Amino acid sequence: MSTRKGKPSQSEPPLIQKLLLERRELLVSCERLKLELAELRGARAHSSPPLRRLEQENQVLRSKLAAARRELDEFRAGVELAVAHLKNTRVDAEAETSAPIVLASAAAGQETGPARRRGL
Repeated sequence: MSTRKGKPSQSEPPLIQKLLLERRELLVSCERLKLELAELRGARAHSSPPLRRLEQENQVLRSKLAAARRELDEFRAGVELAVAHLKNTRVDAEAETSAPIVLASAAAGQETGPARRRGL
């Protein structure tokens, strides 16, 4: 804690007196700003009803947007899964149906060659 009393003595150099005066002015300014900040914070807490209503509406819309984004992500994941499943099914179906098509055409009497020409 400082041992100085309120006013600087006349024996101190002018620079020190000037610095002490500046310090006091800064302390006063600091206290004024603290009071102003407290006043502004208090005024903000008691904002107007239309502003409060808009802030509440904004919060509701933000939560709806977040829910819609989650739903969209789920939808995209489902579509990607379905596309992957369809690709796998198509590849499996092509592999399974390539050999039976040849056998089925032969079994249906679509023979080509000498046996068909003879009418057998």
